[in-house]
Amino acid sequence: MALEHRGRSCFIFPFNMASYLVADTVRREIAFDLENQGLTDGQLNLEVGQVIQQGPFSERMDQLPTTLSGGEQQQLAITAALQQPYEFLIGQHCFDFLSSRNIKKIHDLLKAHGKRMLEVSYRNREPGMGQPTWRLNGERLTSLPSVQLDVEAPGWSSTITPWRLVAQEVVKQFDDTAFTLRIPQLILSQVRCLGITGDNGSGKSTLADCLARLSPYEGLLKVELPGVDIPHLGYLVQQTGTSTQGLNPDDIIQRFTSQGRLTDGQAEYLKNILPEIRSYQPLAELDARIGYRLIIVAALLSGSYDLVILDEPTYGLPVQGVAEFLAQTTGDLEAKPLVIITHDRNLLTLFCDTIIHLDNGIIHEAANGSHLHHQ
Repeated sequence: MALEHRGRSCFIFPFNMASYLVADTVRREIAFDLENQGLTDGQLNLEVGQVIQQGPFSERMDQLPTTLSGGEQQQLAITAALQQPYEFLIGQHCFDFLSSRNIKKIHDLLKAHGKRMLEVSYRNREPGMGQPTWRLNGERLTSLPSVQLDVEAPGWSSTITPWRLVAQEVVKQFDDTAFTLRIPQLILSQVRCLGITGDNGSGKSTLADCLARLSPYEGLLKVELPGVDIPHLGYLVQQTGTSTQGLNPDDIIQRFTSQGRLTDGQAEYLKNILPEIRSYQPLAELDARIGYRLIIVAALLSGSYDLVILDEPTYGLPVQGVAEFLAQTTGDLEAKPLVIITHDRNLLTLFCDTIIHLDNGIIHEAANGSHLHHQ
């Protein structure tokens, strides 16, 4: 595709969207891209106000951008870039944290601004795709042949000892935001693999932080595993593995081992499967930073953890490949409880026997097997 180069006609988003955000508040982030366009202070304030009202940030204009959820950071970065005089935008996996509803909102914003955006993603409206899909303003372009998500449900899940998630009067309030996570009462029994889904900014990663005891909260939130008083939790943070430049897989394994998160035997297992990970299709040609993310997933699954939390394990990765990799790797190891956070329903239904849906910090529904319980 040929692009006309007239001044600043094209803007390419960095892979790590958070690195694009530079201001100390949402309002200033948007103003940053407008203030060099010769507007008076009054015009600038009017423009910024209108932009904020169009997006999901009307109650968060004074919030630090890097404290937004991954999906909200992507929305903010694209919204801010739309205020610049670029005619064409190119984004690599810049929608991977966004729900389908918010992707449509971004496409509507592009249309309203008269801009064009070329995007590449492994996510698609059809069932999980294994090859990159290119779109121009949401319309799919001719792409590589697509691979349907065709993986058998892993048999290891039936060998996991059932566990319980108990929540009573859980409240997580952020001082500098209007967002609050609230779980008045929830008891999920006979869980083996828990899936968490919901729109951007609904509290998925916040709930994961609370489960992993990385963020303080009020109330009781407890993972009850048979015979385990205080579970040892492994946690793939949403951005983990996207900033490991300069490290190689052996460095990552050594770091886990030196921290006591892997035994020597487990580290040896990982080293033995490294050649397979490196050559694994359709993962072999991925950006090294994202390939490392998969190494970290493998380290968590093979480590001495009672439960593993994976936040957006398919970020920047083809869902087909991740599903196959998870099924294969977990089949080689002793089965352990999992919590998977993702927008991809195919991945959730493949691996998870229990799924909860968050909406603006509140659990909207919880499905355990064939039973649906509205909260």
